[in-house]
Amino acid sequence: MDFGCGDGLLFLKLKLPVKYYYGIDTSYHMIEACKKNLSHCKKKLFFGGVENLKKIKSNSIDLLIANDVLGYLTEKDLKIFLKNCKRIVKKNGYIMTLNGNELFNLFALNYGTKLFFEKYFNQKSKYLKLLLKKLKNEWIQAKTFNPLNFSYNFKKFTEIERSYAGWHKYSPEIGKIIYGRKDISKTRIKTRDLLFNPNKLQESNKWQCLFRCSIFGNLFKKNS
Repeated sequence: MDFGCGDGLLFLKLKLPVKYYYGIDTSYHMIEACKKNLSHCKKKLFFGGVENLKKIKSNSIDLLIANDVLGYLTEKDLKIFLKNCKRIVKKNGYIMTLNGNELFNLFALNYGTKLFFEKYFNQKSKYLKLLLKKLKNEWIQAKTFNPLNFSYNFKKFTEIERSYAGWHKYSPEIGKIIYGRKDISKTRIKTRDLLFNPNKLQESNKWQCLFRCSIFGNLFKKNS
């Protein structure tokens, strides 16, 4: 089952042997694209959101994928998703997720940093504005998650692997100083090292992934 399947191309890159594929997406156009891109698969596609999970039989899914989608759910819909995870995934089945890293805000030195200190450390906005000058919310971001406690959301599941991506050489704000602010999209790319694999760091240095990587992935296994 691919929750937030999009056009199905990301699933194709996984090159998984599949007997039957379920896809759910809130975009009708993406569902149509997925239908074409996965024409070789036996499948059933649903247009919509978490309400479609009730259509899936209990204990019927070997692997549930939710890549870059949970951050766009409301708190209510996220609870519905997590509740159905326990119901539809088989014993010894898996859940694979990819999400934005909330702890990256401690490294970013941007508007997200301000929000993080206000939310978790009760720091006053008026003082943070003095420290993090001229910062504003330049774009609407999806909700991010803390990799240290994310697994607590998945009751009856055990985290068996965690990985990181989106390693940043510089924080976004320092990147603007180094590369300029005129083209923010290019500046964001330049602050990252897309060729560097943070998961191959020596064990003594892997802690940096918690802060310098903007994305983290998890693989969970349902307890037998």
